[in-house]
Amino acid sequence: RAASVDASARGPARWPPSSAPKSWESPVTEVILITVLVVALFFVFFIRPARSEQQRRRQQLTELRIGDRVLTRGGLIADVSGVETPDDGPMVILLRLSPDVVVRARTTAIEEVLEAAEPDYEEYEDEDEEIY
Repeated sequence: RAASVDASARGPARWPPSSAPKSWESPVTEVILITVLVVALFFVFFIRPARSEQQRRRQQLTELRIGDRVLTRGGLIADVSGVETPDDGPMVILLRLSPDVVVRARTTAIEEVLEAAEPDYEEYEDEDEEIY
């Protein structure tokens, strides 16, 4: 009996045993943490850039002016010659491809603005008041 040691001699019993995983080390917690990490990375690398691109595109379309040079999704380069807003549908842009060719296109056909038109300050020269 010399080989056996009394339980009281080993010290107080510890519960849970030290070999048992802590509550934050459980497999369920690991799965949740990995899932949150994957969702966060997906947001940072895919959703956020797509949102900023949509916002940039929307901003370009709202600032579109007559005389701007644009690239259409079909690959045509044209100058904006007018804007029509029908009562029953979306806004239509008149695009001048050459001096005698003007086509109508929706704003969704515009891929990007290549050159912005120079602002026309002549309309303000006739006014007596200063513009702030």
